Amino acid sequence: MKSIAMVLLLVCFVCTRLLAQDQVSRGDIEILMQQKNEAFDQLERDCYQKFAVNDCVKEVNAKRRLELADLKRQDALLSATERTQRATEQLQRLEQKKREAQERSEEAHAIDAAAAEKQKKQLLHEKSEQHKQKLTQSTAAQRTVKIKEAKSPALIQKNQTDQQSKITEANRRRAERDKRLAERDLTIQGLPKPGSK
Repeated sequence: MKSIAMVLLLVCFVCTRLLAQDQVSRGDIEILMQQKNEAFDQLERDCYQKFAVNDCVKEVNAKRRLELADLKRQDALLSATERTQRATEQLQRLEQKKREAQERSEEAHAIDAAAAEKQKKQLLHEKSEQHKQKLTQSTAAQRTVKIKEAKSPALIQKNQTDQQSKITEANRRRAERDKRLAERDLTIQGLPKPGSK
């Protein structure tokens, strides 16, 4: 019995030393739990040698629950720490991937924008050249038509007739306007002046 108590005391001492350190691993906790369970199993077997077996077994199980509760708490704390660490690492990996994807997207967008700008300039330049060519061709064609038309006697006669009809029409409108103005002056002269009785 004294040897078992000494083993238990030694196991508790090792357990508290390991748990006191910050670097307790899951393997260390499992080893300690196994050692404690073996020690408590031995104590329970020793209880069967005594007269009051039930009281002894109850005491051993109570001590076992107390001793293992601390180890289970440490195991749960270690599990929570590991989960937190894995979650943090996962978030960091996701952030890194997000940054890389954003950088690739920005690079692709910049390349696309530059290519689109270059294509736009090229299209504008081509349209400008086409417009210049059309303008040059149409101007040259108009000049040749005008030169040909200006030299024809029928066109000269037609232009003179058109000009004469425009002058005649302008003179007729001028005469009508003068007549209306004269009539209006006569009607205005026949009215009494404002303010006179």
